[in-house]
Amino acid sequence: MYTTRQVADSLGITPNALRYYERVGLLGPIQRDKNGIREYSDEDVDHAKIIHILRTMNMPIQVILDTMADVDGDAPTVDSLQRFRGQLDILMNRLEGQIVAIKNEETVLRRKMKRVDADIIEAQQRTKKTVSPK
Repeated sequence: MYTTRQVADSLGITPNALRYYERVGLLGPIQRDKNGIREYSDEDVDHAKIIHILRTMNMPIQVILDTMADVDGDAPTVDSLQRFRGQLDILMNRLEGQIVAIKNEETVLRRKMKRVDADIIEAQQRTKKTVSPK
């Protein structure tokens, strides 16, 4: 079980955002301990992660609500599950594109780091030549 703070921190959002997701029906109901403290299960955390991903892809809250209502019910239809699967495919494709872009940026940075390392070695060697021991 996880606290609101732990889940929020793991997602990079505020605890208020999590509570809002619960209040509007995106999450929950979240189990509470005897003191009324929210306790998030692994399934709750996974659900919150999906919501967060959808929000970072600029999907409106109402669309997420409608989508989740279609697939989280007792007997989701094949059509609703297939629509949701299609949305997940779109998100996966975007994510894969971001991964490619990040890997390209990493390649450029590593190449630049190698050049800077070579420049450092060259500058150190020049410094040794110009400094003569007495």
